[in-house]
Amino acid sequence: MSLSNNISNLIDGLSKKESRNCPQCGYVFNGMLATCPYCGYDLRWVGKSKSVVELGKKIEALEKMRSNVVDSLSMKISQRNINPTDEKISSLIKNFVVPNTKEDIFEFMILASGNMDSAKIAKGLKDEDVVQKAWEAKFNQTYQKGKISFGFDEDFKKIQEIYDSKMQEIESLKPKGIFKLFK
Repeated sequence: MSLSNNISNLIDGLSKKESRNCPQCGYVFNGMLATCPYCGYDLRWVGKSKSVVELGKKIEALEKMRSNVVDSLSMKISQRNINPTDEKISSLIKNFVVPNTKEDIFEFMILASGNMDSAKIAKGLKDEDVVQKAWEAKFNQTYQKGKISFGFDEDFKKIQEIYDSKMQEIESLKPKGIFKLFK
């Protein structure tokens, strides 16, 4: 089989919709739907990526254990300007393996978008905030993976909307004109 045939088969495979069954009624449908088109069963939590949920739980647990006093002391002792809790959260985000399915990528894009501080990113302050830097990097990485994996698919538009919306929000918050000089 030639290289052009392999590429053609890959593109065909990426552009085909994934077939799914409703766990309630068994109805077979294609694509990424929130409810079964036949019985109305809520599909949003069916087969949801445990890795995305686990990441959220781990970050939440670290936030609950955050102690400004302990973090401040650790920063002084280590003579580093990075908050230890933020460093742990950043590490979790950076080491998170980007999911493979459309639903999981969509779920992660929502999680990352919601945790990105557009104002900090727009003002160039993300380099001072390791957590924001990690969220932005993983958000972009996940978008690229979705684009490569199923960019030809109709469902990719949902991922594109999340990405475009966040990028427009960041762009709208960037300093304009003379204010750029004082950034």
